[in-house]
Formats: sequence, C-alpha cells, structure tokens
Amino acid sequence: MLGFVAAGAVRGDHPQWSMKDYLQLDPTSRPLTIDVRTLGEFTAGTLPGAILLPIDELRSRLDELPRDRPIAVFCQVGQRGYLATRILRQHDIDVVNLGGGYRTYLLHCP
Repeated sequence: MLGFVAAGAVRGDHPQWSMKDYLQLDPTSRPLTIDVRTLGEFTAGTLPGAILLPIDELRSRLDELPRDRPIAVFCQVGQRGYLATRILRQHDIDVVNLGGGYRTYLLHCP
C-alpha cells in the first residue's frame, strides 16, 4: 500500500495533505471532509464537521457530492482514504487524502 501511495504522490494522481496541515486551517476554510470508514467507526469518533460516506457506498453515491468545492477524505490509517481518493479523482472530483487518517488525528488532538 505504501508503494501505491508513494507512486500516486510522484505521479500527482493521489494528492495528500498531512493531518497537521489540515488541522491548522481555519475550520470555515476546510474542504468538505468525508469519513469513508464504517458507521461503527464513525460513531466511535470522527473529525469535527466530517460527514459519513463509507467507501463501500462511494461509487453509488457520487451524485451526492458537490463539484464546486474541494473534498478531503480520510479513513482509519490510509488505505480506504487512498482508494476513495482514486475513485473520486477518476470522476474529476477535486479531492485530497488526509494522510494517516483518524489515528493520526488522535495523535494531534487526543
């Protein structure tokens, strides 16, 4: 997985932000933040303001996503966020993956 992420970053087809940089943004200027984990994971805790759109439902719910603002996706540690980023980019949606996912968020905001 690390190889896929690194290759995507080099090619420019897998944009990624660090959680630290994301959290330094003013909350009103952050992109639409989507948690692609399961409902159970989301219910146990998520980023402030994030909405739930599980990776398994992403392709069937693309029409619910705005095309006029950037999106940031995240999961628990990165794999599902990587997949979500690739899916959304294939549909010309402006998206970044939040590197390290929710686990990294917990390190910055215990």
